[in-house]
Amino acid sequence: MKTHKLKTWDGFFHEVWDGKKRFELRNNDRNFQVGDTVYLQEYKPDSREYGTGEVRATITYVLKDFIGIEKGYCIFGFKVDQLIERGKPLLINNKSNNHAN
Repeated sequence: MKTHKLKTWDGFFHEVWDGKKRFELRNNDRNFQVGDTVYLQEYKPDSREYGTGEVRATITYVLKDFIGIEKGYCIFGFKVDQLIERGKPLLINNKSNNHAN
């Protein structure tokens, strides 16, 4: 199993942070696999700077080579393991996969 650090545009990042989005559409140049760990890092494309948030998650499903998904891309589902703000872990409720600060 691998660990991946991924820039995540701030609008999409906040959807993940708020518990509304639990999937990513990505170029599969890293050969994402179930069980891999991803760190979704808040990224602000306009200023080309990282924000202060980060989400550690485990990939639970990978869909690739399917109608409607461009060759070389995949959609992966994930469960959030940890929310991180300014380098400090926050508490999350693992049962609902939503967080509580």
